[in-house]
Amino acid sequence: MKISTILLGMTLALGAPCGIAAEEEAKITEETPYVQSPKVVVDTMLEMAGVRGSDFVIDLGSGDGRIIIEAARRFGARGLGIDYDERLVKLATDNAAKAQVGNHVSFVQQDIFKSDFSAASVITMYLLPEYNMVLRPRFLAMKPGTRIVSHDYAMGDWKPDAEKTVPVPDKPVGAKKESAIYFWVVPARVEGRWRSRLPRGGRSVEFELRQKFQELSAVLRSSAPC
Repeated sequence: MKISTILLGMTLALGAPCGIAAEEEAKITEETPYVQSPKVVVDTMLEMAGVRGSDFVIDLGSGDGRIIIEAARRFGARGLGIDYDERLVKLATDNAAKAQVGNHVSFVQQDIFKSDFSAASVITMYLLPEYNMVLRPRFLAMKPGTRIVSHDYAMGDWKPDAEKTVPVPDKPVGAKKESAIYFWVVPARVEGRWRSRLPRGGRSVEFELRQKFQELSAVLRSSAPC
């Protein structure tokens, strides 16, 4: 039953940043590695998350800002990008202004492991799996219903609610020219002992709900007359 990127070597970006000199882009790329991903990946991530105008999207490791900018431009969502590199934060801010969505989005230079992203209704990220696992307890503590979407890397035994593989012929990393997109919904926390009255027979039932992420199982503890 279902109830249903700190730029440490990898930041999500999409193609060459518009409006930046080639030599400046080369310097940023050399000193702060980030993986370029084509637009199809971002579009798929936003679509799988069901982004809409009422959402507040936070991108962990925002690079040149394209996920947040696209969420605002295409869906009218508000957004925040968090990145460890202040040069990329400035670049993303400039790109948002060029895209005329600067009133919807902002970018900050922070360590994502120390950032407060609890206000997000949607989290996007392109982080290595070990970083995902460090952040996982914080994701699970977020408001139930928060949507999380990750490019290429999952979160251990927290099974995704949906996943999709998209062809990426020009992907710069990996042997396979494709990307995996993983999607989760933060589940409500309902584990514990519950008591309920049966609709017929006038009896009350006590049962224990056991929860593993979004999966539930129930164990009957007692049944007695009301």
